[in-house]
Amino acid sequence: HDEALDAEAFAQRAEQCRTAMVQFEWLVGSWLGHGTHGGEARVCHVETRYLFDGSFLESRERIYTPSGVLEHEDLTIFGAAPENGPSEFYAIVYMPGGLAVHYRVEVNVDSILCEPEEFGARLSLLQTGNGYRARIFYPDEGGTWFEDAVVDYEPRQ
Repeated sequence: HDEALDAEAFAQRAEQCRTAMVQFEWLVGSWLGHGTHGGEARVCHVETRYLFDGSFLESRERIYTPSGVLEHEDLTIFGAAPENGPSEFYAIVYMPGGLAVHYRVEVNVDSILCEPEEFGARLSLLQTGNGYRARIFYPDEGGTWFEDAVVDYEPRQ
């Protein structure tokens, strides 16, 4: 629709977003991850923080080979869509080369599932003690999802 939000509707939506985004609080911080990608060891650095007034979450990831070569980096922005329901979330992952992947996001008490809208990997985040485990799945030629990467994150010192 083409209607702009009036000040009251804008303030109400902002509050709904901030309230919803509290569910991502356990992801906020500076993280060091160790795991495998395609069977090869990887070291990952993730910085996650709230943006603006707490209505978005930004997560920057850098993945390194064991020898310290930067292999991949991306920026994910998580947001709430209260107009679609109180537990409706989305994410957009930005990567080098101008690639942006859109996700539908399902949030539970201690887990987050990111489902690609068109193409891309499926991502599962599960809270573990003082850290979390990320599992990444890709579709094979037949469309069956297979686990390609598992990384365990702990707070960075």
